[in-house]
Amino acid sequence: MRKNLFLTLALAVASFAGANAQDWSLSIGAGDGLPGENVQKGANTVQVYKSDVIKPTEALTTLRFTVAQNYNGEKPNGNNFVTALSELVVYAADGKTVIPYTATSNADHNTLSGGTDGQGLAALNDGNWNNYWHSCWSATGAQAEFHHLELTFETAVSEFVLEWGARPGNPKNAPLLVGLTKGGVDYVPYSDWAFTVGEQITSMDQLEGAQYFVMKSNVPVEYHTYVNNHESTEGAFGTQTTKEPNVGPGPLYAAPGVQAEEPAPSYAIQLIPTDGGYYLYYVAEGKFLSANPTDNAWNGVNGGQGKTGKMSDAAVVTITENGKGKFEMSYMMEYEGEEVEIHVGATPSSGGFKNVDKDRYDFYMEGHPYCLNYAYILAFDWTLEEVTMNYPAKYASIPVRNAIKEAKSIYTFMDSVAVEGYETAYEEFMVVLEECEKSLANGAYTDVEKVFADVETLNYAMGAYVYSKIEWLNDEYLVNFAAEYQDLCVPSTNPQDGYYTQEAYDLYITQNLIDRASALYDEAYDNPYAYLNDMKTFINGVQGNIDAFLASKITFVTLPKVYSSGNPETPLGTKVSGAGAGRYDWEQLVVLNEAVNGIRMTFLKTNVGGAASNGKQNGYSMVALSGLQILDGEGNALALSSDLVTSNSEVGEGLEGAGNGIISALFDEDVNTYYHSDWGGGRYDQPYTYIYFDIKFPEGVSLTNFTLKTTGRQGQNQISLTPSEVCITKYGEGYDPLIFRENPYNVAGGTQITDASQLKDGGIYVISGNLRVKTQEAAPRFYAGTAPYHTNIKAAVNDPCVYMFKKTANGWNIISLANAQYWALNKNVTENTNEETGETTTSTSWSTGLTVYPSNAAEVNFVKSGNLENTFAIYSDIEDNNIDASFTWTNPNDTTDVIKVEKGTVNANKFVFMDWDGSLAGRPCVSAIPGKFEYGFDAISAHAKGKEIIDGDGYAAGDYLHFNKANGEGEWNIYEVTMDDAYYLWANGIPATLSALGLVVGKDPGCISGDIAALEAAVEAVEAVVENEDKENAQEAVEAFVANVGLAQDAERVEVMGDYWYAIESAYTEYYKQQSKIKAIYATEAGLAWMNAPEKYNRENAQFVFQFKQYDGENDPDGLGVPEGEENNVFFIYSDAVGMYAGTGGGTTQVAMADDFGAALYVVKPIQANIYTIYAVGSDPLHTAGHGNGAGTQGTVVNWTGGAGTASSWTLRYVDDAEGTNIEDLVVEGAEVVSVAYFTPAGAAIPAPVKGVNIVVTVYNNGVIETKKVLVK
Repeated sequence: MRKNLFLTLALAVASFAGANAQDWSLSIGAGDGLPGENVQKGANTVQVYKSDVIKPTEALTTLRFTVAQNYNGEKPNGNNFVTALSELVVYAADGKTVIPYTATSNADHNTLSGGTDGQGLAALNDGNWNNYWHSCWSATGAQAEFHHLELTFETAVSEFVLEWGARPGNPKNAPLLVGLTKGGVDYVPYSDWAFTVGEQITSMDQLEGAQYFVMKSNVPVEYHTYVNNHESTEGAFGTQTTKEPNVGPGPLYAAPGVQAEEPAPSYAIQLIPTDGGYYLYYVAEGKFLSANPTDNAWNGVNGGQGKTGKMSDAAVVTITENGKGKFEMSYMMEYEGEEVEIHVGATPSSGGFKNVDKDRYDFYMEGHPYCLNYAYILAFDWTLEEVTMNYPAKYASIPVRNAIKEAKSIYTFMDSVAVEGYETAYEEFMVVLEECEKSLANGAYTDVEKVFADVETLNYAMGAYVYSKIEWLNDEYLVNFAAEYQDLCVPSTNPQDGYYTQEAYDLYITQNLIDRASALYDEAYDNPYAYLNDMKTFINGVQGNIDAFLASKITFVTLPKVYSSGNPETPLGTKVSGAGAGRYDWEQLVVLNEAVNGIRMTFLKTNVGGAASNGKQNGYSMVALSGLQILDGEGNALALSSDLVTSNSEVGEGLEGAGNGIISALFDEDVNTYYHSDWGGGRYDQPYTYIYFDIKFPEGVSLTNFTLKTTGRQGQNQISLTPSEVCITKYGEGYDPLIFRENPYNVAGGTQITDASQLKDGGIYVISGNLRVKTQEAAPRFYAGTAPYHTNIKAAVNDPCVYMFKKTANGWNIISLANAQYWALNKNVTENTNEETGETTTSTSWSTGLTVYPSNAAEVNFVKSGNLENTFAIYSDIEDNNIDASFTWTNPNDTTDVIKVEKGTVNANKFVFMDWDGSLAGRPCVSAIPGKFEYGFDAISAHAKGKEIIDGDGYAAGDYLHFNKANGEGEWNIYEVTMDDAYYLWANGIPATLSALGLVVGKDPGCISGDIAALEAAVEAVEAVVENEDKENAQEAVEAFVANVGLAQDAERVEVMGDYWYAIESAYTEYYKQQSKIKAIYATEAGLAWMNAPEKYNRENAQFVFQFKQYDGENDPDGLGVPEGEENNVFFIYSDAVGMYAGTGGGTTQVAMADDFGAALYVVKPIQANIYTIYAVGSDPLHTAGHGNGAGTQGTVVNWTGGAGTASSWTLRYVDDAEGTNIEDLVVEGAEVVSVAYFTPAGAAIPAPVKGVNIVVTVYNNGVIETKKVLVK
């Protein structure tokens, strides 16, 4: 595979020193290793370059760093090459000692543009590789000269090393050519190379003998434009449209992406012979003329011309003399599986490269005055001129550098391992790669013959390495796959459950994999590197084809059914490409358990692509499609039309053009017209829901087996708004997201329990209530916590609905795992006093709910209801409950028809849990069995409507005679399910439950405290399980919590203490939900305001900390009008940061700060556990103005009404040592302490500090007396 290259190359021995001090300059380019290597710097990957030692010809106090080319060639908005740098470090010659500098620039984006991108010039040498400086890319302040930095040193520098990094995570503008000059001196690219253009080359012999050459276009200065569109309104095809000629720049020197009147070394080409033609090698960059469609921006018929650092992508160019001393060039390019002949041309509009395929070239050569698909002439003849220059020796290594980079990418592509059974290719590849890296490190690449000999050896090795994967796929994997699956395929017209479609096997396995692998096996055998991209494309596509085939598995489904690509940005179906195409078409076989006469397609996700508004309208994905078909089981298309297919959203022709935007465009058999959902201004009301198609099958058609086909919107760059996730439901039925909710705990099953003996201690279940199931044929409702959740078991088999049943001494506990709480039965006793007699009586009521305390959990039993099949009554035995019972019913149509049960007493000692409209509820009943009671039974059952009355709908007999109605409200279905990590789900619910209940362990006001060490440890263990996703230890942590949570019932609540320091944080949870930020009050001289809370409170942010000075509310010595009952909850709120107290404000007026005389007296009282209301006497509570329902970021504090859960609710954070002092901090450096005395806040002397606030008076030998408040915990 090696080629003998009998070429010579004049290599100047290059150093990092220039010729003389006056015009010293240094070019750093690809031969030096630009753009650099990827290095992990903190959270980002940064492309980093570090130079050798640089020795200018004189010591420099200023250095100009000029970027003369960037990685992707961007020169936007009139700017020259833009760049962005994360760091630019100058070291001494040791490469370690940092030399400080200050930087200026002629192109600082943040200075010139009026906008901000990056952190500015300061980011260049701040030691942080994860921020960046950006040169100007804006039209405002555009800098047409090369963008440069001026570095000024404190002292002159005679030798140094440079290191820089591209923008973190985004190296597209990384420098590719850097020029160094003395400060104030403009850099001329490669001026240190002595670049000279010589004579014109007129023959192939001259060309092959030239060391280097440049290309010059031969486009005319003046040119006309012509009609080249058959549908144009400007005239017939070929009609000249310009009266006066256009004026262009005329012939220019050209290289891919650039052109100029005078060439530079970056234009210089070395001609390298290869099989079938020549490589055009741009020596300054170490890149080849590319045959890669992406590099060339090829659109199927024409494009530009790019360069590539990969020999595998290099164009093999045919060069032809035209007989006039000039040359034409062409090459073959693979595009979408086909070989395309490319002709290298130039455009008169810019003088630069413009390429076309053979059809367009032939059209021009036939004598037309313009080129097809262009409105003007293209020139295909090139003038070539010889070049001489002092080409630095190290630049000869560029092809090897590029080959090594490509080889490393191949190593990664192959997962860094050998293909099992084909290890030889891997071993040889690793040996060759190591040898090339060693030679590069040793500076061995100084002549072109060794360079390209080693490049070709390495290329062959990497090709053989990848080819080994093709061999394995062809000889083993696909053979075994076919043996396993080919007999499990049936035609889609004869579907069988569990089989795959023969059509999918033929396409994805036989055609796309087996046949293509066999072809590559033969084609790449002799020269695998030549087929490297083909092999990589094939290997990358193997799993996709396998997945597409496996997705054809026929499963008899019950609607609804969701079909998804698995990635919102990857449309369903397969990509259709080619001239003018660029779309995704989807085909899906649907086999149902029951026939339907229509379906609804709901579009859950579409790919955004280039769509505006992130592809959404009113928060829901927009849709664009060119076609829709449904084929019956025999493959015949149904006659669909806009009469049978409707949508809730259609933008209309007025906004998308004739024939577009409407449903009928789906059925016009024209892929160039399309339907588009509304994007704002459509003719239907804009939907605030998912877009859908309701598809009614033609009259008399019902199908169990059909194929759904969609055609994506046609056209280049139109792969936007194509469906990536679709839900199919019955005609007219909406999409229900709960049915398709993610199932993170893999809840599965749903086996109905038919006898209580089947229940298991620790078993996992879902349950459904049966309200009105018997009387109105309502659907049973599955529960989550204590509320109805859904009627479909598909939705219920998920973590919100699972319960654990735990055996107790006399029954069972039911635990809602997602809520981390038990079903509770609460007994409420109320005392009632007769005002006339003074007699006190008690009444008892019962209620259901949830509780975190096992001691408050309902102990329930299960008994077969005997009413609805396989249902149970769930009840708790309660104490004897003798209560009044009576019932009267009068027929509304006959007032003489009366049932009357006189007042009596019954013992309703069974509390029956019931499914009521809004939630779990229940009543004490005489029996748990529906319809079973004695008192009043004879009177009711004797009546013609007795059964209806006992069933209960519309009748109150069960309520007044205290029996379980037979309408289903007191009956439950129980289904056993399985799940992963039940105790981990329980653990996940505990922190939120404790927070919601205000059961927060800590030292802040409202937190629980006392002898609760075991509970604190248990809570910490649960939190650790959740934070670390420690599922293995979840059960142990939960059981410890359950054993100790009862301690919280008797725990004390931390009170607000006088003279303590607190931060005041908003308890409005929407801030954290929307911003993940906690908001806190801070003091300014203008008043109270709010913003993001600091990470911690200390003396650096003392404005957030307030002292609550307690007022004697019992005696109210200042007559401030302390509200009744709040005598112990009144404080003055003091800010030491501004030396003032909180005053008052208004509904729209900021709460002011005031001196001692203007201080407002504040009531600080809990309204819910650790949530407080804080209001000045006579005013509304403190409130965050501008909260924006949680979207606000900062604002002032005003007075506004509101309770818990509003922007008028607060939590207090105890700040330990707010003044930054402890007892140990009282010694002043340099002064000897003479004495220390301690006092209470009231002034009483004490012998030593006590718990709480102490006044400490310290006397120093220098006469200073210091008084401080110190908190002792």
